Amino acid sequence: MAKERAESISVAELSGKLKGVVKDAVQRNAGLGIGPTQISFLPNPGPIIGFILHEAGLISKPLADLNKLAADVAKQVPGDARAAVLIHDKRIIVGYFPGPEPIEFRE
Repeated sequence: MAKERAESISVAELSGKLKGVVKDAVQRNAGLGIGPTQISFLPNPGPIIGFILHEAGLISKPLADLNKLAADVAKQVPGDARAAVLIHDKRIIVGYFPGPEPIEFRE
């Protein structure tokens, strides 16, 4: 039976939960040399929930290494999250596409 209503989560709550997930994933992939991260919701293209990597040297890293980082994040969030890496305009966005279930943001 389909859910009557979407699960809801505040952006602050989502960000708070993801900080630990991202920190753990960055530590498990320490060889990438990633500095502090800030959780972002990127509606286009996507939506992607994740973070932007600002370290200039990462643009030359193998995509498989960046995808492993994204997979580490995606496997720790509930639902059918899929790893996502987007390289655009010299920025690397790492995170996940949320599953098909609706997410309702609240204040």
